[in-house]
Amino acid sequence: MHFLFPAILFAGAAAAGNPAEEGTLWTRDEARIVFNDLGCNGCHDIEETRIGPAFRDVAAVYEGADAVAVERLRLKIQRGGAGTWGQVPMVAYPRMSDEQARRIAIWILAQRESGASGDDRPK
Repeated sequence: MHFLFPAILFAGAAAAGNPAEEGTLWTRDEARIVFNDLGCNGCHDIEETRIGPAFRDVAAVYEGADAVAVERLRLKIQRGGAGTWGQVPMVAYPRMSDEQARRIAIWILAQRESGASGDDRPK
């Protein structure tokens, strides 16, 4: 029944307020379920670098969890890309709704407050 869980989380979130506070909607275990269902955990972890960067490291390179940062990350999630964290491309999720990608971006950016390990992008 995990496939319904992300929809319930996204539908239950408040539309207004501080994006980082909205991102605290999920516990770490709930976030892992969402990311497993979507396939994100194949390349990412909350704390450890895998094929892609850890979510904490992604949060650390953005300037806070303001609306601009949320929008930039939302677009990256939906469009994918390569070069920011190395040559392995990020898979695009073009069918993901703007709202679902926004909720994920908010949660990821909120991880900066929980002790991001830093920027491990190739120099």
